[in-house]
Amino acid sequence: MKLVLSTCAKIAPVEHLHTAETHLGHAMGSPPLSSTVIGRWALLGWAAANSTNSVALAAIRQAPLHALDHVAIFVDHQRAGRGQQQRIWTQEPGRDLAMTAVVSKSLPEQHPFVLNLAVSLAVIEAIEEALPTVSRSGLEI
Repeated sequence: MKLVLSTCAKIAPVEHLHTAETHLGHAMGSPPLSSTVIGRWALLGWAAANSTNSVALAAIRQAPLHALDHVAIFVDHQRAGRGQQQRIWTQEPGRDLAMTAVVSKSLPEQHPFVLNLAVSLAVIEAIEEALPTVSRSGLEI
């Protein structure tokens, strides 16, 4: 076993010590009801929000660069959901998943639609794998 000693240390400003949970808790107005880490993803859940996209955007604007990388925000009920180009949709509480995934590092600079398509297909495939009794024809993104 080899022992390696650090030859330098970096002191981070206080705002960099906040976690994604803290930044999103401020944006939501309360701490999450659930918090789980799976691999490099932090999954944070609340009972309700107007829009998970709006909450994520508010937190991103206040947080240090990349502080919210690989964070998924989900709610049981989204009161005023919105998506790309301000599209609005409704959600049935307890039936539909309202979630925003934040990825800020290593994103393709060109063709962001391809990333959206890949994520959508990955979600459908993950649901099929995790819940084999669910029919693909009943799933919509």
